[in-house]
Amino acid sequence: MKQFRIIFSFLIILVSYESFSQSSKPVIGIGEMRSSVGGDVNTFRAMLETALAGTNKFDIIERSRIGDLVGEQSLSAGGITQGNGQIGGISGVDYLVYGSITKLGVENNNLSLGDFQSASQTGVMSVDLRVVDVTTGSIRISETVEVSETISSALNIDGRTMGGDEADPVSTVQRIAANKIAGKISLSVFPIRV
Repeated sequence: MKQFRIIFSFLIILVSYESFSQSSKPVIGIGEMRSSVGGDVNTFRAMLETALAGTNKFDIIERSRIGDLVGEQSLSAGGITQGNGQIGGISGVDYLVYGSITKLGVENNNLSLGDFQSASQTGVMSVDLRVVDVTTGSIRISETVEVSETISSALNIDGRTMGGDEADPVSTVQRIAANKIAGKISLSVFPIRV
């Protein structure tokens, strides 16, 4: 019986600690994202939110959908939908991420030597990134993140082709950039200490 109490107490402490540690995560929001070179900024924003959530180090707030959240809370407060009936309670943001896409596209690389032909597509992207600590107003990160990835390649020798189109180079390079940025933000907010 004594062992049961010790194990039960340990489990309660463990669950309480897990709840506390999850609720004490910094809150991060994606601020204004712009593009001077085209592309769908909202798609990149969604990829970045997903990558940041995947680090499991932040609570993500969808600043772009605050109107929707407040509208849903209003419906609940009015008794139209079920909920706690309160308006507000949306967490404040600890860090805001801003960015500008300055390069986005596909570079085609072709080589031809007699009967030998080679072609590849490389997706390229550059993002000027800023992460601001909302409490102090200080800039935690201010840098350019550049990514390039060869997406598809084909080889033609004597009329026989190997390889070909594999994926959308722009989407692939955006996903890689979002993951790279999420990693940089995680390491900036939670630096590795030895």
